[in-house]
Amino acid sequence: MQEATRESVAFATSQMIAQQTWLQLGVPESSVATIGSYALELPEGPAPNQMVGSLQKYEKSSGDFTAQGRDFTNEVSPEECQRAAIVDIIGLNMDRTPQNFLIGRGENGDEPPKLIAIDRLALLDPEAIAQGTRDHLASLDQVNPGLNARANLPDSAIELSKRTAILLKKAAPELSPGEVMIAISKFAPELANFDLDAEELAQRIIDEQKPLGAGYVLMMTASSQVR
Repeated sequence: MQEATRESVAFATSQMIAQQTWLQLGVPESSVATIGSYALELPEGPAPNQMVGSLQKYEKSSGDFTAQGRDFTNEVSPEECQRAAIVDIIGLNMDRTPQNFLIGRGENGDEPPKLIAIDRLALLDPEAIAQGTRDHLASLDQVNPGLNARANLPDSAIELSKRTAILLKKAAPELSPGEVMIAISKFAPELANFDLDAEELAQRIIDEQKPLGAGYVLMMTASSQVR
């Protein structure tokens, strides 16, 4: 049920961002469905009266990232990578792997590759996104009482996501998406400390990270040192 909640909230959040910024993040349309046990083929034994899960709109693809061939990364545009990074930054998604990116190439398979993120900015409004998430959770619980969406996504998680969106909005003109992701990891304890003012913290993070240069250079250097 928790995964169903996250999938639905991710799509709702992408729609709110699109309304505020016109930025299409490419999150597949998702909804929550409750299905009675009479419609399911369940193993023998006690069966629940119903099952709750998420449904996603079908997206034609050529498989996941790992199925595309050795030189495929050179075909993906920087804009596609940045769009995907924004989705994960706002959603606090920390488990993105090549296996949960599907690759779309249009109906005829001849369009530039599009990253389709699965599994769960000047006009960006973090407070509106947070309130919209709360409203969406409430409507999910009203339609699907067994989902317990509000319990699966507590206020602390919504607040943390809002603080991250504040950082993203403030950092967008100064840092690349990669540098923002590094900053979120580096300053995770401070972002989770709700006693710290989010706007002041975001500015301090930017001031510390900007002089360090290209974000992925820093990341790769740290990785090579560990190995």
